[in-house]
Amino acid sequence: MYCSGCGTSLDAPKSFCPSCGKSLIGGEASAKAGAVRSPNAGNHRIALILAFIVLGAAAVVAVVLRAFAPTSTSSPGATYYKTIADVRAMRGNAVDTPLRVGGAIQRGSIQRNGRNVRFVLYEDALQMKVVYEGADPLPGAFREAATVLVSGKLGRDDVFHASKVGVSNFEFEPAPPPKPELFIRAEELFDQYQQNEVKADQLYRGRYIEVHGHVWRVGKDILDNAYISFRVGNPVLAVKCAFSDTPPAWVRDVEPGTSISLVCKGMGKSMDVMLGDCRAGGIGFTSNSSPEK
Repeated sequence: MYCSGCGTSLDAPKSFCPSCGKSLIGGEASAKAGAVRSPNAGNHRIALILAFIVLGAAAVVAVVLRAFAPTSTSSPGATYYKTIADVRAMRGNAVDTPLRVGGAIQRGSIQRNGRNVRFVLYEDALQMKVVYEGADPLPGAFREAATVLVSGKLGRDDVFHASKVGVSNFEFEPAPPPKPELFIRAEELFDQYQQNEVKADQLYRGRYIEVHGHVWRVGKDILDNAYISFRVGNPVLAVKCAFSDTPPAWVRDVEPGTSISLVCKGMGKSMDVMLGDCRAGGIGFTSNSSPEK
């Protein structure tokens, strides 16, 4: 027999439990120990609940850590890197920060000077100058249009100083340059912006146009990007045509007064009429052509 209050074993039927003093009259003693409620049963339930809480918290932490971990790819040996757009978005935070950057080598940009090799990476319309300063020889597949992964740091000169260069096993060609939608003389473009900037923006901003005129200046802006300005009959302002980070080699031979045409993207007006992403225009130019209404 057992006391139903504290579980004490009873050798013989008694009126009161000798341990807890509970009255055992009326069948308060149990014949089976398993039917007796343990005095620590409540503590066991609390411990079990706490264990579930701890396990749940651990699962939540694991999910959060997985969410903030780098995204993996399906290949087991995948390498993480940043695009040129990622680096540009970092702005000043990219300087002197160890990075791995992927892109393709621009044609005509490779320049060798002893162990140092300079080239330009591109990604869509974005470009980044790179100088390789590593001790190891470059891979045999290093060539124009090859896709590469460079490891190093971006300098304060906006040049990526690479200590390692890896070459992918495939190539890709840049998209062909867009064809101009409109043909116009530089003086006419400038006059239209002077008369009605809102209307001119609707006609030219964001569109590729071929502009013809006489060169006024060849220079570089505050971001070190090369540009050509066309004469427009104004002593101060001009139509300013900017190139990418690495301008074509022929730009250095252009003299003031030269008559040329350029295909550029309209960028609006900021004192000067601004055109960007410029390249040499075609030989076909209709002097009396005007933009479509």
